[in-house]
Amino acid sequence: MPALWMLLACIFFAIMAAVIKVLALKISVIEILFYRGGLNLLFISIVMKLGGISFKTQVPRMHILRSTYGAIAMYCGFYALANLPLGTASTLTYTHPIFQTIISLLTEPKSVHWFLIIAVLLGFGGCVILLNPQFSTDSTSAALIGVLSGLFTALAYARVGRLVRGGEPELRIIFYFALVTTVLSFMITQLTGGFTELAIQDLFWILALGTFGTLGQVTLTRAYGRANPIVVGSLAYSQIIFSLILGYWFFSEAISNSIIFGIGLIIASGVLVLFKRVKS
Repeated sequence: MPALWMLLACIFFAIMAAVIKVLALKISVIEILFYRGGLNLLFISIVMKLGGISFKTQVPRMHILRSTYGAIAMYCGFYALANLPLGTASTLTYTHPIFQTIISLLTEPKSVHWFLIIAVLLGFGGCVILLNPQFSTDSTSAALIGVLSGLFTALAYARVGRLVRGGEPELRIIFYFALVTTVLSFMITQLTGGFTELAIQDLFWILALGTFGTLGQVTLTRAYGRANPIVVGSLAYSQIIFSLILGYWFFSEAISNSIIFGIGLIIASGVLVLFKRVKS
């Protein structure tokens, strides 16, 4: 079941990424982050209220730490997308399973099986071939920020699992993440010139951003709260496939032989992870 939740998260986040691509032509990255967090906060607050889930937590520091890591990761990822070629930025974002493996090796070495390490490396290799990243000396700082996105994503995901296994409701975890993201992005936007005036049609894209972002966050939190983080992290590579499908259908992006080969490596990565789950 965690594998299914992760695949659903990949679909929702792939759609959200396409929406971000449209919005980035009109508003700044930090504004996108604010709308993403603000709508997420609104949706989750309503669901929690209707479901009778308390907003109060016994581990506020852990929530703040997880949420801060997540907000930094999201901003770094958006920054990389805005300042690097799409393939390069996406590849750097998908370094997070590598960092998750390193974190697990340092904190829980018994949980890391060689099958999982191979799956992570295989999937990342598929991303590299699929996205064909290219660097220039002028983009070094943006590339480093993209790597930081992978690092902070791994740190955030590790704490999601701890919070869920510690008894925290998944919606409460998402609520605090959305709250911290919204507050931080609002403050930064105000300090950097304020918000861009929106047209009526922009509201549709912002609503789509919040809807698919929230759905992705809910399914991702369930996945990481119910399985080994390296297992679901490896399956996260499948988002690339969904993004390619959307790119082909809506942006007329061609699919070459190298792309097909990269997809094959990503699928092989997922098969290895699932095989290890069945054998465990």
